[in-house]
Amino acid sequence: MDAAFAALAAAMEEAREPWWVIGSAALVLHGIDPGGIEDIDLLCSKRDGERLLARWGLAHADRPHARYRSCPYARWCGVSPPIEIMGGLERCVEGAWTPLRFATRVAVERAGVTLYTPALEEQAALLRWFGRDKDLGRLARIAAAKGQ
Repeated sequence: MDAAFAALAAAMEEAREPWWVIGSAALVLHGIDPGGIEDIDLLCSKRDGERLLARWGLAHADRPHARYRSCPYARWCGVSPPIEIMGGLERCVEGAWTPLRFATRVAVERAGVTLYTPALEEQAALLRWFGRDKDLGRLARIAAAKGQ
C-alpha cells in the first residue's frame, strides 16, 4: 500500500487544486483498520483528473450511478491497490446534482510522502451518506476506534 501512496503523492505534486484520499484508504491514513482495501479513492478536480488520465494513459470509464457521478473517472492498476480517480465528484441530493466539497484537508505523512484526507468527522459523514453495507461497517470501525 505504501508504494501506491507514494505513486499517488508523486502524481499529485503537479495538482493545481486541492485533492483528497477518501474511503477505506482515508481510514488507514487516520490509523483505523477499514476491514480491507480494494482501492485508493482519489477525489480531485476535473482538470487534475484529466491530467492524471493523460499521465497514466487511461480512458474515461463509464460508471453510471443514481446517487453519485464523476468526470473523469478511471481506475489505474499500475500499483496495488489500484487508484480510482474521481474528478469533480458530484452527488445527487433530493434530485439535484451538487459537487462534493470538504471543509477540511488534513495532511498525513506516510512512507515519506504527504497525502491529504478529510477530517475523520467529514469522512464519517460521507460514509453515512453513501450508506452501503461496507460504508456502515467502516462507520462502526470508526466508532470502535474512538471508543464510542
